[in-house]
Amino acid sequence: MADAADDPELERPDVPITLMDLTTRPIDPADILEKRYTSVATLRRLSILLTYATDWSLYHDVVSGRTGCYLRDVGCQRIRGTNGVEIENIGDMERIELGDPPGAFMYIVRGDGFNKVTGERLPRVEGGRASTEEIFKGKTGADLELDVRQAAFANLCGRITRALTGLGDVPVSELEAVWKGTRNNVADCIKARGFGGVDERTTGVSDKAPNVAPPICPFCNVPGVYRPARGDRQPFYGCQNWKAHPKGSKAWIVDAAKWIAQQAPPPVEPLPVSEVFREPGQEG
Repeated sequence: MADAADDPELERPDVPITLMDLTTRPIDPADILEKRYTSVATLRRLSILLTYATDWSLYHDVVSGRTGCYLRDVGCQRIRGTNGVEIENIGDMERIELGDPPGAFMYIVRGDGFNKVTGERLPRVEGGRASTEEIFKGKTGADLELDVRQAAFANLCGRITRALTGLGDVPVSELEAVWKGTRNNVADCIKARGFGGVDERTTGVSDKAPNVAPPICPFCNVPGVYRPARGDRQPFYGCQNWKAHPKGSKAWIVDAAKWIAQQAPPPVEPLPVSEVFREPGQEG
């Protein structure tokens, strides 16, 4: 049986092929599929190498305990060309008044995507950004309008690129393997959803957490996470890795009010008046 070298066109991921094509030609189907997979996997690895750690956002699922990564819009700009991703049929920008807070607005733009490497098409994709986002803080007037429009278009390009390259949900272990021995480190990635508020993402401490050392989870040996009061629920400390706790173990929850009270220093007894007004030389 012939191998892929006898028909090199079939090795290209963008050349359409069916199982019928593979079984009716005098070639080794496994050879063709392996070469196609190798091409796509190699491009994926090289694309990750082209990015910086700060081009990636980490998100954490508290329920499952899983942490994943997705390539941010700025990173998509770096790898879009090498992946053959094209943005087509771009529509007009649509401005939407949000109403809350007053004067807030959002821009939405639509377009199609095409991957020249794989031949895959992605129709009717939406991208958008709102003026209330943290990155636009301090901007006003025409500068704000321009920045939000540009960010909305970048988001459209990013959404299409992530979908057509598969870089919208990447395991942390894959980044670690590709970046081994390079300047990049997963610890330098941007912490996003699941990592608390802005302060907690940057310092590891929740901006609502009391100023006391948190209790340590007896199962994971890691600091507990403060959960503020919500409705009838009182504030407490819990473990983000609770899903990985031994099966059948009781939920580890620490009452925040009691814990904080236990961490308070003991009251200092005031000195008696005779000690306060004691003259020098009267010690002992």
